[in-house]
Amino acid sequence: MRYDRILFIVSIGFLCLSSVRAQVEEEGDSDVAAVTSAPAESSSPGSELAAEEEAARFDRILQRRPFHKSAFTGLVRHYLNQGRLDELVSRYEARMAALPDDVPTQVVAARLFLRTGRTDRALELLGPIAASGARSERDESQLLVFKSEVFQKVNRLEEAEEQLQLALERARSVSERMTLSESLADLHLRAGDKEKAAAVLSGLAELYADSYLHRKRIADALAQRDLHEAAVSQYEALVEATAADADRKCEVLRQLGRSLEKLERTQDAIHAYSDAIALLTGDHWLQEELHQRIVTLYRQSGRLDDLVAYCRERIEKSPEQSQMRMLLADVQAAMDDKEGAKKTLEEATTLFPKDITLSERRISMLERFDEKEGVVAEYERIISQHPDDVELYVAYGQFLAAHRDLDAARGQWKRVLKSGMTDATLARRLGSYFEPYEMFDDAAECYERAIELAPKTAEGYEALSRLYRLQGEVEKSVAAAKRMGDAAPEDPYVQAVMSRTLASAGAMDASLAAMEKACELKPQEVRYQLERADLLVRLGRVEDALKARRNALSLMPSDRQRAVGIDILVSMHATANKIDALIEDETARLKDSPDDETSLLILARAADYRRDFRSARQWLEQLLALNPAHEEARRQLARLFEAIGDVDAAVAQYTRLIEGHPERGRDYYQSIADLRLRYDDKGGAVRTFEAMVEASPNNATVLKSVAEQMARLGEIERALNYFETATRLQPDRYELHLAYADALAEAGRLEDAMKTYRVASIQRSDRDTAVAAIGKLH
Repeated sequence: MRYDRILFIVSIGFLCLSSVRAQVEEEGDSDVAAVTSAPAESSSPGSELAAEEEAARFDRILQRRPFHKSAFTGLVRHYLNQGRLDELVSRYEARMAALPDDVPTQVVAARLFLRTGRTDRALELLGPIAASGARSERDESQLLVFKSEVFQKVNRLEEAEEQLQLALERARSVSERMTLSESLADLHLRAGDKEKAAAVLSGLAELYADSYLHRKRIADALAQRDLHEAAVSQYEALVEATAADADRKCEVLRQLGRSLEKLERTQDAIHAYSDAIALLTGDHWLQEELHQRIVTLYRQSGRLDDLVAYCRERIEKSPEQSQMRMLLADVQAAMDDKEGAKKTLEEATTLFPKDITLSERRISMLERFDEKEGVVAEYERIISQHPDDVELYVAYGQFLAAHRDLDAARGQWKRVLKSGMTDATLARRLGSYFEPYEMFDDAAECYERAIELAPKTAEGYEALSRLYRLQGEVEKSVAAAKRMGDAAPEDPYVQAVMSRTLASAGAMDASLAAMEKACELKPQEVRYQLERADLLVRLGRVEDALKARRNALSLMPSDRQRAVGIDILVSMHATANKIDALIEDETARLKDSPDDETSLLILARAADYRRDFRSARQWLEQLLALNPAHEEARRQLARLFEAIGDVDAAVAQYTRLIEGHPERGRDYYQSIADLRLRYDDKGGAVRTFEAMVEASPNNATVLKSVAEQMARLGEIERALNYFETATRLQPDRYELHLAYADALAEAGRLEDAMKTYRVASIQRSDRDTAVAAIGKLH
């Protein structure tokens, strides 16, 4: 009996051990929310203990899987938020000294060195580590990729290529092989060798000749990297392979046309798009896009006659295509064939008499041709087709008013007003149409109708009060505003709008009373508290205004917003000669609550205002000792070091900010670069910009910003490389093409500049950029 009991207990123990082991493995293998986010930092002992336990769990995961991304991020962020990142690095250095052969420890330490900018130390550490020392095939591949990344950081591209080649040879899955091949191609592109980059991806395509999805991804990867010759070869092979699948063939032809466009093979691109259109049904969503591409290509090459023929052919094949008829009319107008354009749209409106879009296009064209009678006739015709469409009456009235036929315009708008309208927004809009033409009684009638339709909303009362104020009838304006408050006495928004309206009418006491009521109804609304403070200033109650602003600081949700509020508060105290009183009050408040971060920031800002940099630094350092992750305090400390000329200390603080807040790293990199340039350190500024790109290599906005600043620094070749990468990453952002063309022109590469200007000038999605590009071309 005793033996059975012992056996039962041992069995239960094994089951529990297995459960714990499975749970640990699951935690290591999954990216659960607890891993992907940093532990919340708090001053309570319980939460601090939980955060330390979470960090310890991250550490355990990294011992099994040293390349676990989320665990590494969580561990670093935990120590960074406490200002103890150096301590973490020291711990791993000590662990390496105690366990010199422990590969996971060495890998994590190398990642930490890379994270803290000590690339040479990371490279030194990774050198002796052999891929065979990894615990699994996955870790082996990740180690090789990590080595390649470090080599790229120090611009040793040949060694980086060697590591990626080894990883590619040992890749086990298709997905891994694809990713590594794309990385290797990017590396060749960075070295300026497009042929090798194309060869890597094209060679991979041969391995998967029978797989549409794999070959399509490879072809797309080639096109994304501006390797369009190789991409065209892959797409053409896919066209043959998908002959029996219309949907896939259509998608391939679409991508083929885009690559042919990039190669300036215009007619071939048109043929590809036309073949794709032939495979689609008439109502397919892709039809319009492909037609637009063909139209753009014809326009780009100046072949307007061919474009007209193309439009007529499409209309003949599909007479129901009203869009194509509108396009034909536009082309005819561009060719100065006004009669042909008018005839085309007249035929279209005859065939499709109820089509409002066609009617609007015809009206727009007749307005351009300055044919008022034709516009009036078309409005009358389309209104007869849609007698209940109030927007047509509104638009007709606007046209008549613009041509000074005010009585007729008033008749159209009054017709809408008397039509049983139930939309308060439309009523207010009608009032805004009457006002510019001094039809004030009609405008007031519209606003009263809006109030009748929505009695508890503020906008109608506000518009009516403003109308009376513009007419000089202040009493009526105030009365209309007070009606607003009476209609919704418990709505804080309505009370706030009433307060603003009364203030505009000069009723300051009533305005303050309304805003105070809004603050009572919604005491946590920062905007209301600040508006109340402004009203107190206008009434001369400065002391009360200062107290209101100080109290509002505790309601502000972000440190940055609070910092702006503190700047205003300190400035107001200085203007009122009360800066000493502010310092005295905040010092007393700090004695009662030593951890009050707001008081510390106020004291630092007040000291800075008095040019007492030593005291300002002490207050900021005291705040950072309480909360090392306080971004605003560290930013102010960096700016303080800038002011006293301590460049190294300022850069150190900005670097801490970049490490702690990588999502805003771009601003802090820019601050470092500006600081370097202020002291004529051009080389340091260039290195800072390069580090900014390394931190966000796939961010086209960052690349454009760095490229523009490199150009200003005279580093034109570097600027061109960054511009080229940015346009490859986001080819549809045409302002990038325009900036790239400007840089090419500055570098003396006029032929390339003209080509790039042309790309920006023919697109139709960004009109301003197109106009600017056309101006540069001519």
